[in-house]
Amino acid sequence: MARPTKLYLDYFSHDTDAVNDEKMEIFRSVYGNDGYAFYFIILERTYRTENATIDLSKNVFVIGLAKKLMITTEKFHEMLETAFELEMFNRELYEAEKKLTSNGIQKRFEDVMNQRNQWKKKKSKDNQEFSTEKTNDNYEFSPEKTMGKTRQRKGNMKGKENEKEIENKKSDVEKVFSDDVLFLNHLLISKIKENNPQAKQPSNVNQWNDAIRLMIESDGYTREQIEKMIQYSQSDDFWKSNILSAKKLREKAGTLVLQMERGEENGRVKTNSKRPIVEVAKFEGYNENIISDERMEEIRIKARQYEESRMRALP
Repeated sequence: MARPTKLYLDYFSHDTDAVNDEKMEIFRSVYGNDGYAFYFIILERTYRTENATIDLSKNVFVIGLAKKLMITTEKFHEMLETAFELEMFNRELYEAEKKLTSNGIQKRFEDVMNQRNQWKKKKSKDNQEFSTEKTNDNYEFSPEKTMGKTRQRKGNMKGKENEKEIENKKSDVEKVFSDDVLFLNHLLISKIKENNPQAKQPSNVNQWNDAIRLMIESDGYTREQIEKMIQYSQSDDFWKSNILSAKKLREKAGTLVLQMERGEENGRVKTNSKRPIVEVAKFEGYNENIISDERMEEIRIKARQYEESRMRALP
């Protein structure tokens, strides 16, 4: 049975510096942290709709949203009016149809849906190419002639090679990755290109997707943890020149988590760190002369434990 088509987003990009946006600063100066919660809860609800638009045409919809925000309907309308004045939402559409959205929301929603459609078209095209592909193993040979026997052996070998190639292509085409994996891979590629506009699009995107899938399914990292690793590594002078693929991101995940953990303990996430992995291992008490694969796996496990305990401690 085919997977149902998603008409909404499971997540959206949230800039780490959003709190310092000029409009948000004004909004928070009036309503405090309630203003911050108001805006981003509405964004979450908006992106969960099929067209990134909240229908407030009925009063019961307004009451429900106000309760979700834990404010009165009067306070909701007051804050919404301020948001309109700051052009955080589209006033004209709301006044005409009682629908809440913004030009920025619609643009981001359209970009993601276009990317999703392009991926589906490529997958459909690959499936069609595979279904029409045939092996070329039609050699004719005579059992009376040695040359015929040689040709038969070569034909069988070539046929097996073709079968293997097609099987590999089939397995590659049939791989379906979750939205989390696709989002994280796209984020990593876009950040690498931001740092180096000359960087080429990976020719083996599925291998990148698979590395991120393994980080989630085998290594136990969450989408939020991996997104944080990507943002940190691609803003750090040392790591952004070393982590240029999803495979390398997975290899260095444990080290990245440890460095981010120490940076947060000191009150900020450190950037421009140029300590190699040997230094991280020495910090954990390992002898730099015996850093084996097993030792590195211990570092990764400890890093995950640090991050998980920190996440549980958050309010």
